[in-house]
Amino acid sequence: MVSNFNFIVQAKISVCLASYNGEKFIREQVESILSNLNQDDELIICDDASTDSTCSIIESIPDPRIKLIKNRKNLGHVKNFEKAISLAQVYCFSPIQTKIGLKRC
Repeated sequence: MVSNFNFIVQAKISVCLASYNGEKFIREQVESILSNLNQDDELIICDDASTDSTCSIIESIPDPRIKLIKNRKNLGHVKNFEKAISLAQVYCFSPIQTKIGLKRC
């Protein structure tokens, strides 16, 4: 007797976001990303020593999927994004404006 089983496997997603002085749009961006994630996914945000209220805004969003990392000093956008990617669990991708898509297994 042969039995067919259909399994749907959903990989955990790690979305990586680099931020710096983004108080104007960070809430909208974070909420948009979160609305597209499942409960087991994560949003890794590396803040590059913002001098505005970016981190406070992120911290005010009560969602356990958000992992906020605050750099003590400014690393620059490339190093900051590399740091975010290095913390990803399984898969990661960047927001469209950066035009970079990455997959990590």
